[in-house]
Amino acid sequence: MRTPRVWIYARVSEPSQRDLIFYQKDLLYGFAEYMNLSIRGFTQEITNGTNFETRGIDDLLVHIRREDFDVLLIYDWTRLTIHLDRYMEIKMFCDQHHIAILTMQDIESRVFLDD
Repeated sequence: MRTPRVWIYARVSEPSQRDLIFYQKDLLYGFAEYMNLSIRGFTQEITNGTNFETRGIDDLLVHIRREDFDVLLIYDWTRLTIHLDRYMEIKMFCDQHHIAILTMQDIESRVFLDD
C-alpha cells in the first residue's frame, strides 16, 4: 500500500498574524511526520479568505487537478475560505479528484474517539 501523499495549506487574514502561519505549518507538518505521511507540498498565504482569486488557491487547484496528493491537510475549513458554500465547492472538486480534506478538528475527534 502506498504512503498517503499530503499537501499542507495555511492561511491568515493579516500580515500581523504571520506567526499563526508558522503555528499552522509546524502543527500540520508535525502531524504528517508523526503519521509517516509523504509531504508533497506546502502553500501559505495572507488573504482574507473571501474569494478564490488568490495565488495560493490557484496553486492548490492546479495540484488538485493533477492529483499530486491524496490528502489536503488544513488547520480548519475556514483556512481555505470563510464561506461555507465556497468551502463545499473546493470539497466537491477534491472529491472529484479523489482527494480527502483533513482538518485538525477531524484528527482531534478521531484521537478522542480512539481513547
